[in-house]
Amino acid sequence: MKDHVERVRRIIADFPSVNYATQKEVFSDQEIEEALKRALERFNQRPPIPTSFSPQNMPYLYTWYMAAVQELYRKLALEEVDVPNLDGGVSSTPRTGFLETVANAYAARSETLSDALKHQINLLAGYGKDPRAPFPSKLYWWW
Repeated sequence: MKDHVERVRRIIADFPSVNYATQKEVFSDQEIEEALKRALERFNQRPPIPTSFSPQNMPYLYTWYMAAVQELYRKLALEEVDVPNLDGGVSSTPRTGFLETVANAYAARSETLSDALKHQINLLAGYGKDPRAPFPSKLYWWW
């Protein structure tokens, strides 16, 4: 798992030499591991065929890493929200909107990739009738 954590860290450039303001990493190894686990669970539970990939056998690393990065940026955006408003509401820093935008961009990318991969997995498993296939199938298209 350490190798996957380092790869995600490289994608988001989370190194002390790059983070000039704090001079430290933004996310701990444990936070990145948790994001990777949540992203993998979400991919495995995605319909129509549940899969059982693990960190050892996940073949779609880029998709997995994009989903984990989305988890991390969403977590960071939530941490930027301050609670002490007199009217009981919440206030946020200017960075919150930017972090949410970045998280949404990664979420859109990972969702697109996950949809395409799950579609491919289902077709390879014999589920669904691909309208582009030269021979008609007796199975129905799953969406």
